Parts: sequence; structure tokens; C-alpha cells
Amino acid sequence: METTTQNIKYMAGKTAYSYEFDVPLGKSLNYEFSIKRSHTGNSDVWNNAFSKSTSLDVSTKHSNVTAGSVHAVLDEEAKTATITWQTNGDTWSSGTKAVLTRLNVTSNTTDNIELSKEEFLSGKYVDDMIMVCNEYRYRLTVKPAEAYGTLPTVAAPESIMPTSIGNLVAFTAGKGYYSDRVELAWSSKGNFERFVINRKEHGAPDTDYKQIAVTEGNEAQNDYYYNDVNAVPGVVYDYQIKGQVMCSGNLLESDEVLTDVGFRTPTGDIYGRVTFESGQAVSGAKVSAEATDGSGVPGKSYVFTGASKLTVDNDQLLNDATQAATLQAWVRPTAEGTIIEKSGMYKLAYNDKKIEFSAGTQMLKTPKKLSEFVSSDQFVHLSAVASATHLIIYINGQAVAEAERTAQITGNNNKVVMGEGFEGAIDEVRLWNKALNADTIASDYNRYLVGNEDGLQAYYTFDYSVDDAFYDISYKGTKYNMNHGVATNVTTSSKDIPTSAQLGYSSYTAKDGSYQIRSLPYTGNGTTYMIVPTLGIHQFASAKELRLINSQAQSHTVNFTDKSSFNISGKVMYKGGNVPVEGVSFAVDGVTVMDGKSNIVKTDAHGQFTISVPVGQHEVKAVLANHTFENGGKLTNRPIRSKPAVSCPTATAPTATIRTTTTDSKSLTLQPYVTSDA
Repeated sequence: METTTQNIKYMAGKTAYSYEFDVPLGKSLNYEFSIKRSHTGNSDVWNNAFSKSTSLDVSTKHSNVTAGSVHAVLDEEAKTATITWQTNGDTWSSGTKAVLTRLNVTSNTTDNIELSKEEFLSGKYVDDMIMVCNEYRYRLTVKPAEAYGTLPTVAAPESIMPTSIGNLVAFTAGKGYYSDRVELAWSSKGNFERFVINRKEHGAPDTDYKQIAVTEGNEAQNDYYYNDVNAVPGVVYDYQIKGQVMCSGNLLESDEVLTDVGFRTPTGDIYGRVTFESGQAVSGAKVSAEATDGSGVPGKSYVFTGASKLTVDNDQLLNDATQAATLQAWVRPTAEGTIIEKSGMYKLAYNDKKIEFSAGTQMLKTPKKLSEFVSSDQFVHLSAVASATHLIIYINGQAVAEAERTAQITGNNNKVVMGEGFEGAIDEVRLWNKALNADTIASDYNRYLVGNEDGLQAYYTFDYSVDDAFYDISYKGTKYNMNHGVATNVTTSSKDIPTSAQLGYSSYTAKDGSYQIRSLPYTGNGTTYMIVPTLGIHQFASAKELRLINSQAQSHTVNFTDKSSFNISGKVMYKGGNVPVEGVSFAVDGVTVMDGKSNIVKTDAHGQFTISVPVGQHEVKAVLANHTFENGGKLTNRPIRSKPAVSCPTATAPTATIRTTTTDSKSLTLQPYVTSDA
């Protein structure tokens, strides 16, 4: 501590005094001052009573930038740079300048920005004079008066580069919407020069992602599409998309990397007719198509553990089905729980070993346990139908419980949930906003649908589902319903599924003998299907046909001939004479007989006819408007021995049946219902 003494002369009448002294530059010091009286008598006594002391902190340290405190940050929209720093020192000498230097690394140019005292002391500057795709660095220097010397420059450690790169907003991959491609769609905001699309098989590690395409971006465009035409049919893929911008020779990528699951489900169709050898149509024959071993799309189901569930994303699903709905599924339950539920509206469940169906507050139960209808270790098909008047439960196409509907419901926004609390397997879920009738359920429950059936709001085969997501393949016109959902704590199984005898691709021949099996899926280079006709004990030529469905052959015509028939030939005459009757048609078991060209078989100008009748016991009738026939037009015969002896029906003849396997002639006489000129 250094002590100095300064004598100040007292002046009578003066009450205020001052004292000035020099302070070293660049120093921060603490001074202690005391005032005492000297050159007077009894000075010690006076000083003890009246002496005063004070202190003073003095800094002559010039204002400057704190070392390491300068930083540069680019704002979120990459339009401005914010430079911040900390200051120290209290002296701002006259003529001092604070200079922020902006170095454009890209163009190797420098700009000096002179800051006011207030700007410098604020510790912040926003630079809005930066250009896209140019790299910048900043440094700050305080230049004081000459007496203070040179102060060190402090540089920001960061470099910044404003870009116009945008953001990826959404990305979706097609879920089997097109047979020849997987359509990818995405949206972005801001500028992207290009987009990179990568792909790998679902379930493979991320290292398997391979680039499949690069598409150009446009700052004025937000929505983009790309069609992956090289996706292998039947393979489920993970797709990944990135946005890119080239900036000053540097490749910049979007912060977001979006992914989605996608696949293509190419299909083919089998068409044809089933006819007797005469060309007459065979109606009601079932024609099935089954993929041969090692080909085709493997079926899948979801296996539930009791802590699992499926949740549909769209909370509007079934919201409009207040008056009529149908819930369908193949199930193999091992423990009780919910199968399908739209809370507050409909619920199909397995409880107390029975099947329950609820519509609002009303519940319908099967009268017997499920095991009394089917074997407990097999899959069983359930249909729960709510019409405006009734609730009905079907098991394997047969109605097993029915009640008049008493409760009304209103639509709500609760999501459809499947398998909550359920243990076992669920497959082939179909949700309708209409009440299916018994005939439709019986004919369709054991065969795959196309997906565009009237009233079908969601169709989940689960064949292309993954462990954490499942997909809806229903559609109307050209628009898919896309009622996809999230899977929680479930696993897929390709073994725990209905057998091919329980569920497959099939069709029934119409009155003209025609059939069509649509939307047969194929994988890879194609799938071979075995097409087989069946109808009771009937035999066909041929018994089966094989067809390969692929991209080069997506449609086939396959005809079959029913060899299990015999011909009946005869003549129709007016009663009491030899006048033939032309234009008489025939019905076998109520089905009009048609030829191989879908024309109705009729008697010719001579009254003659030849028709084919299947083996077995059938009713054959002659039909002509405004005419009446003996025995109601029914053809009769006596029991078969070697060759049938056919007799003409009379008004008292017994109910006519034809039981024969050979060709014979039969004359049928009739009486016209109205007067005829014949």
C-alpha cells in the first residue's frame, strides 16, 4: 500500500475544497482518503473529534470485449445472423470505435461494421446483410484513444452458412393401391434442389437402405410424387426420403428423414364358363383357385397375448353405421376378450365361452358355447349383423342367434379397436356399414373379397401387415378408404391362419355358367394357380387347370365341361293334334336352361328340343308364357332299369322327377292357355 499526503491551504470563508490526482491508465485501484487539520494547537484533539475518511474505487480499464465471449448464431429461418459478446472495463475514451468485422469465406471479402457505444455495450448485433449459401465468420475489435494502446481482437469460433433448405412435412408410400407400382408422395416447405429416395426390405437393418431414385425439387412446389415400378411384387419395403441442397460446394441434407412402409399387390383374374357337353350352362358350380406350393402371397394373422390390440387411425370409421352394420372376422380364441369394438356403438366379443354381439346397450349371445359349434383349436368365422330390426350372429356362415333390435345408437368418434384383452389369433377382418344378408354371408365368408364391395368400409387381410401397423385394402371407385391402423404388442404369424379349405379364392357359376375369380395376387416373377371346379358328385373335364399369373399374363380364360349329365330330346305338341309348339323353354330345378352361348334353349319350329340334365334327382319343367301344360309342364319317367321308359305327363301324374343317365326321347303334349291359331 502506498500512502501520500497533500496539504491544502485553509481559506477563511471557503466551505468547499477539491483535490485532483492522476490515476494510471488501464488500472483498477481502491483509494482511501482521510482529512485532518494541521498547523494548529491541540490538532490531535480536534482531529479525533472532527476528522473524516472515505474510499473510492477507480478504474481506468478501457471498455473491451471479454475474451472467448463472441458467438455467432443463425436464426431458425436462416435469414439473419445474431452476434453476441460480453464486455468489461468502464472507460470509453473519446474517439473510441467498436468494429465488427464480417468475413465472407466463400467470396473472400471483408466488411467492417462500426458499432455505436450503445450497440457495443448492449452485447448484441443482428446482421441481416448475409447471402444464402455463403459462409461467414465474425470478429470484434475495440479501438480506443491512442493513450490506451491497442486492445486484442476477439473472434467468434463459429462459422455460419445461411441456406434456403426447407423442411419435409409428410411422406406416404402406397399400400398395394396399384398393381404395377408403389406410389410415393411427400410434401415439403421451403427450398430443396433434389430429393433422394432409399429403399430396403421391411425388417432389414438400416444399413441395407439403397438409393433407388433422385428427383428434382422446386422452390415453388410443395407436393411431390414418385412411382417405384421396380418394387418386387409381394415384398413389403421400408422407404426413406431426404431433401438436399448444394451450398457453396457443400451438400446439405434436411434435418428430417421420413420413412414409411409400402408395397405393391399386383393381381390377375380368372374368367370362364362351366357347361355340359351339349354346351348348356351349369349354374351353382364352385370354381376355386389355389396357389401351388412355394408361390403366392403367404397369409398372415395377428396373434394377441391379452395385452395386445389393433387401433384404427380414423375415428370416423363406422360413425355412419347407426342403423346397419356387419362385423366379420376369422378367429381362433384361446382366452376371452374383445374381437372388434367401436365403443358406444358395436362390440363383437368372446366371453363366458360364448360369442357376444352388442349394439348400444343391447347384447345378443349365442345359446351354446363356441366349442359346441366348432372344434376349439380351429379357426372359426364370425359375422355379427345389425339391421334396423334385428341382431344376428353367424358362425361359419350359419345363423346361430337372433333377436329383435331394441336399442338405438348414435355415431361417435371412438376409434375401432380389435383384440383388446383377447388371446389367440384374428384374421380377415371386414367392417361394413350395411347389414349383409344370409345368402351373401354364406357365399362369401370363406372366400377372399376384391375390396370394392358395396358397403365395405374397411378390409384387413393382414397379409401385408407388419408388427406395428396394419393396412386397409378396401376402396370405392378409384379411391382407397385407407383406414390403416397401429398394432400394439402383437406379432404376425404365417402359420396360425385359416386353412385353404376354410378361406381361399373362389367363385360360383351364374345361371349362364360364367364365373370370375378376381384379384388373385402374384409375387416375384409370377404365381401358378390350380383352378378346380366342384359341384357335388359331378365330374369335369378337365378336373383341374394350371395357370401362371404374372405381369405378362394377368388374365386367363379357363372353361370346364361337366361330364355328369345326360341329354333329353323330345317334341312339344299341342294336345289333341300334331301341331308343334315353338319357343318353349325349360327349367331344371327352377334354373332356366341355357346353351354354351348364354342363349335360352327353346323348342324349334318343329317343337323339337334337346337339353342336358345333371345326374341325380331333378325337376325339369317346360315353360311358355300364356300356355298351360299337362302336369304343370313337368317331365316324368319311371324308375331306371336299363333304359328309361319316359311317359307323357297327365293332369293326374305324380310329381315329376327325372332320374336317368342315358339319352332318350320324350314327347310332351300341352294345351294352350289362350286361343291359338296353331
